[in-house]
Amino acid sequence: AHPKFKGLNGEPAVDNQLYRALGCVKVYEGDIRAKGGDTPAEQKTRRALNLYLIELRGLDDLQNDDSVEVGIYSTEDQSIKSDTGTDLPHQSFRATQNPRWRTQAKGRIVDGVLTTDVIEVLYLSWKIATTGPFGQASEHEFRDVRFRVSLQPDGTMSGIMGAYRPIENITTEGRCCKSMASVANHDCASEHKTFVAMADGYPDPLTGQCTMISAAQRVEGIPAFVIH
Repeated sequence: AHPKFKGLNGEPAVDNQLYRALGCVKVYEGDIRAKGGDTPAEQKTRRALNLYLIELRGLDDLQNDDSVEVGIYSTEDQSIKSDTGTDLPHQSFRATQNPRWRTQAKGRIVDGVLTTDVIEVLYLSWKIATTGPFGQASEHEFRDVRFRVSLQPDGTMSGIMGAYRPIENITTEGRCCKSMASVANHDCASEHKTFVAMADGYPDPLTGQCTMISAAQRVEGIPAFVIH
């Protein structure tokens, strides 16, 4: 048993145990730009961690459409920024050629809100924003994924991606080192212990111990061209 959150619009029984575990870590405390941060290092980290593509195909109506094809892809391209640091719309991005980082799903639009069917597994590329061996590519793993995003007339989108994340996929992302402990107050051993205690998905058939933790992650998008 574990406690539940309320959704942004008051929806009951929302699972987001990952935030319960990491909510006190500096880098997860709200919008870094609103706190006077957004240093070049922070910009580099955000670009490396968060940029991917969502492609809508077969779209007949932006407000209501019973069947839409949704593609989710990694990309090695970087976003061009304005002088204020925002992403410029209508850029072109190349979808990854790695089939592991290309996922297809079905969705529907109701009153301008896109909801996808449950995606059994979703892999996205991930690279630590440093040079040397710690800059090598890795990947995020998400299970039982569902997107719910609002589509705006100007082509932007915003919403939530809900999923379960394997505990080891979180703790082995290269965050655990002396610099992360001093700069971002990561206590890696305590974090791992907390993940295990708060895990709420995919129980081990022998022990009953859950092996994954629920996560609700914010999604924001700008209109862009996807190049295959």
